[in-house]
Amino acid sequence: MQESTVVIVGSGPSGLAISACLTQNSISHIILEKEDCCDSLWRKKCPTYLSKDQFLRYIDKYVEHFNIKSHYCRTVEYAKYGEVRDKWRIETKNTKEGILEFYEAKFLVIATGKKSEGYIPNVPGMDDFEGEVVHSKYYKSGSKYESKEVLVVGCGNS
Repeated sequence: MQESTVVIVGSGPSGLAISACLTQNSISHIILEKEDCCDSLWRKKCPTYLSKDQFLRYIDKYVEHFNIKSHYCRTVEYAKYGEVRDKWRIETKNTKEGILEFYEAKFLVIATGKKSEGYIPNVPGMDDFEGEVVHSKYYKSGSKYESKEVLVVGCGNS
């Protein structure tokens, strides 16, 4: 079992920023990331708003500058706070090696990002809406919406 003060789940921009702050304050921590790289959304899925390559160069320099070492290919299967030991126990699956790993930490930070899974809240009246509802995760181009009235709800890349 690996033990640290903080376990961060997710190595996107928020997880990396938390890691950098913890490092600057000499607080031990571990980052668990289900993908095989940091900021996989921008690397693998995100359309180009600002240049994708520019953003990833920035992320890579950030990781290098703050010496951030993520544990990649780890999916969190279970996390539970134990009041007796006053710590979180986190069970992960190492998807590269196919084994279970265990971590323990005083604090647990969930930084998996708002776009890791497409979530569309149940808005009153949406069942009666006859148009298309699409999550930004699946948006590729605005061409099919040309000459249509569109409502965009969200933040960030939305």
